[in-house]
Amino acid sequence: MLRPVPHRLVVFTLPKMLRPYFKFHRELLPKLCLCAWDALREFFKTSLSTGVLPGAILTMNTAGDFLGWQPHVHGIVVTCGGFLSNGEFEPAPAIDAKIVRELFEAKVFSLLREKGLISHELVDKIRSWKHTEGSMRGSALPSQT
Repeated sequence: MLRPVPHRLVVFTLPKMLRPYFKFHRELLPKLCLCAWDALREFFKTSLSTGVLPGAILTMNTAGDFLGWQPHVHGIVVTCGGFLSNGEFEPAPAIDAKIVRELFEAKVFSLLREKGLISHELVDKIRSWKHTEGSMRGSALPSQT
């Protein structure tokens, strides 16, 4: 059932400006987790054979430093590849943090726009900023474990 395959830890974070949207609209938290999964799945879809299914265990977390509100998604196990229908594992090239971040960012902005919580102008403004380490653009994908 469980196979020893290459995997890594991945963390998806949000800029501070977006965190209150998830604090006051908690029903969006599971959708934030789906944004992370969809970003990973799309990345692997372009780097693996057709029909290969990547694996991941994603958890939604809301506490940061000093238990402050900081919604983020932990990919505690993200396979570095995917499974073929016959059960074989197909390795993938290294996860490209920049591409996955951009996919995640687009999905989060789309979610917030769809719910009418942010404007196109605010999205453009946030995208124009130089982000710190604790943001969608600045968060790191740690090395393979």
